[in-house]
Amino acid sequence: MAEDYDKALPLFEEALKNVPEASRGLLLRRCRLALAALHEKMNQPEKVEALYQEWIKDPSSPMEAEMARRELLRYWQRAGKLDAAVAKYEAALKEKADDKPALEMLGLIYSSVKPDPQRALAVAEKLVELQPQDRGAAMQLLSAYEQAAKYEKAIELVSKLTERFPEEADPLPFRLAYLYVRSGQKERVSRVTSNQAGPGG
Repeated sequence: MAEDYDKALPLFEEALKNVPEASRGLLLRRCRLALAALHEKMNQPEKVEALYQEWIKDPSSPMEAEMARRELLRYWQRAGKLDAAVAKYEAALKEKADDKPALEMLGLIYSSVKPDPQRALAVAEKLVELQPQDRGAAMQLLSAYEQAAKYEKAIELVSKLTERFPEEADPLPFRLAYLYVRSGQKERVSRVTSNQAGPGG
């Protein structure tokens, strides 16, 4: 089996280097995941982590970076390294409160991997402070408000996002309706949904 891995490794490495530009998105992602899985089976943790860290720095899209962070966290969970990673990122923040990579990783950890609504909220607020025009950071803050049951703040943020991104197709009005229900303001839901339906609805 080890011999098979040794044979497969250079093939995947070559494929990763030569992914056609036109199909870089999905194909590149598959190559990275396959290569990371191979390194993991070969018990090469430093190569697994290096591959994910390189993927996180890929400027192709914020979504790809987010996916890479999630995959790295899953790997750390499997390898029993998650607690050490949390300690490392928390220490980085004590050294430098605006350490964006550390904030991004901790935000993901506290919002999904090891849920802690209050810590997730603190991280999300700091990220928005660092990048006030970033829509992704604002949406992360919105989710953090919801998880922490701070519905009034979430409602206020949805209103701001609707004004700032009127061209976006995201269902912000439906998110607003959900928040009204969660906050006990059901009488305001019909107003939101009727506005969304428009004159012909």
